[in-house]
Amino acid sequence: MIVNTSYPDKKRTQKINKLVGKPFSLFERLKMRGIGSPRLQIIDASPAISDCFRVGNGNKHCNIELRPQGLILWFRVAQETFAWAIPFFHLSIFKSLDYYTIHGSGNYAKIKPAYSKQKIDTFIQRLIEQKNN
Repeated sequence: MIVNTSYPDKKRTQKINKLVGKPFSLFERLKMRGIGSPRLQIIDASPAISDCFRVGNGNKHCNIELRPQGLILWFRVAQETFAWAIPFFHLSIFKSLDYYTIHGSGNYAKIKPAYSKQKIDTFIQRLIEQKNN
C-alpha cells in the first residue's frame, strides 16, 4: 500500500496501523536499539513507486521503519511524503552484491546504502529477525 502521508488523516493512519501494526513504544525502541534504517538510496523501483518520483527532480532517498507486523518504507518527493507499508507475510528481501531488493504487495524497490554499507547490513539482519519472530 503506497500512500501520500503529507497531510494528517486518521482513517489512513488507522489503515496503516491495521496493516503493519502500531509504532513501537519508546521502551521497545530502546530495547531493540532503534527501529529505523540509515539513509538509503533508491536506484530502481516498480512503476507505482516511480510514478511518485515524476513530480520532482532530485535524489531518490528513503528510510525504513520497523513495525510489529511489517515495515514502512518512507520517501519524500518535492514537498510530499509517501509511505509504502508492507506486512511481513508479503515481504521478500533479496541481496545483491551492492544493493538490496525489497518486494512486497506487487511492488519492488532496489535500494543501496547512501553512506555506510555495514549499518544497512546490520539493520536488514534485525529486520529479518523481527520477521521470523
